[in-house]
Amino acid sequence: MQEFAREPDGPIGPDDLDMLQRTFDRVCIWCDIPRYGKRADRLARHITGQFRRGIADERVLFENAMWLEQQGGSTRHRADN
Repeated sequence: MQEFAREPDGPIGPDDLDMLQRTFDRVCIWCDIPRYGKRADRLARHITGQFRRGIADERVLFENAMWLEQQGGSTRHRADN
């Protein structure tokens, strides 16, 4: 998650980074996503992108990330983890 927080749009502060990490961890646990791999990278980019677009509510970020996983889940293969 931290590498995505350092992207060109500027660094994300420590409190916000903690919140993004909690959101990422919760979605990984709920959706059985390994912390590393294509699926985790996609999730981290999505959460960070939503935050950079102005969504700073942890509950909303979590719900959006869960929606993303539910939409993508039917077309993904286990090898994409």
